[in-house]
Amino acid sequence: MTVRGRLGLYYLLLLGAIGSLNPWLAVILEDAGASGTGKALILTTFPVGVLLAGPAGAWIADRTGREIGVLRGAAVLSLGASIGLLVAAASGALIGLALGAAALAMTRAPLAPVADMATVRRVGLGRYSAVRAYGSIGFILAALLVGALLDDWPTAPLWIGVATLGALAALTFTLPETPEAERQRSSTGGFAAIRTVLGIPVLAALCVVACLHRGTIGFYDQFYAHHTTDILGLPGWVPGLSIALGVALEVGILTLGRHLLDRFGPMTLVLIAVVSQIPRWVLTASLVSPGLLIATQVLHGLGFGLWWVGGVALVARHAPEELRNTAQGVFVAAGHGIGSFLALGVAAVMLDGPGTGAAFQVLAAISSMALAVTLLWLLPASRRSGQGSPGG
Repeated sequence: MTVRGRLGLYYLLLLGAIGSLNPWLAVILEDAGASGTGKALILTTFPVGVLLAGPAGAWIADRTGREIGVLRGAAVLSLGASIGLLVAAASGALIGLALGAAALAMTRAPLAPVADMATVRRVGLGRYSAVRAYGSIGFILAALLVGALLDDWPTAPLWIGVATLGALAALTFTLPETPEAERQRSSTGGFAAIRTVLGIPVLAALCVVACLHRGTIGFYDQFYAHHTTDILGLPGWVPGLSIALGVALEVGILTLGRHLLDRFGPMTLVLIAVVSQIPRWVLTASLVSPGLLIATQVLHGLGFGLWWVGGVALVARHAPEELRNTAQGVFVAAGHGIGSFLALGVAAVMLDGPGTGAAFQVLAAISSMALAVTLLWLLPASRRSGQGSPGG
């Protein structure tokens, strides 16, 4: 198998592992007796991991020039943490689930940002999104499989997560380092590297938008299954099919990413992505029909697919070559880390009170804020950088 094929398989397994567990973890915690606040606190460990361990792993990759070595270590540790989470679930101890989730969150965090820039370096920015599309396919397959099994096999998310991470860990040992890896070591260390990245106006603005935009999607990832199954009383296939259809459009967008970038430019893609989520959350807050709920989540394909193609392109174009991993780690930490804190803060306040329907209404307001920041800061910064108009 070619290196490009192995990278595609890497994403398929990584996003399969994430898709098999994260959308369903709130349901598992509900079954274990966690309160709304308890669920939010335990799920907070994942953005903590993204915020701390993600940039740390990316910086190590830049500093040492050993991207694949970082991926191997993180994958093996993630497998061990995933097994620990499964054992904790079998014991029924809520504290064990909390500790297992924290361990998995920390060890899994570097796997995505380091792989993103490693892939860009090996196949080029134009082909990156087509390789990343395999990850979305993995997410679809995992969501459909777990959705079909969940009613009769409540621990299916944990078992499938262990299996996919085991395969991922084995795969990392077949990925070669690039010959030029040593020459690409960063001379900037730790927080200085992060300050350098955030000192670039386009990247600073992009990270603020990421906090808001990805934060709303993060709430959906964690609590949509809970909203539809536990609150609305719908069967498990409803969130499974909702997720699958939304990510199916995402796959198409990622596959066409090179053409979309050439035709519209990254800024236009980011702008459409942000706008698309406002009606999505308004409708999700009020709908109770399975068919309409499923149809609404097709907007996820725009909200994530266009966002990811445009956002990664902005990072790759504006970050210094020697800090690309760090810049991607910061970008991911902003959205999946700080943004998820925002989302889980909404959850902590809303789940035991007004409920998930009201929480989705709050997401619509947050998406409106993301649109304002995009128009008032990110777009002007992009124009000043020399990338040109909204399409640049």
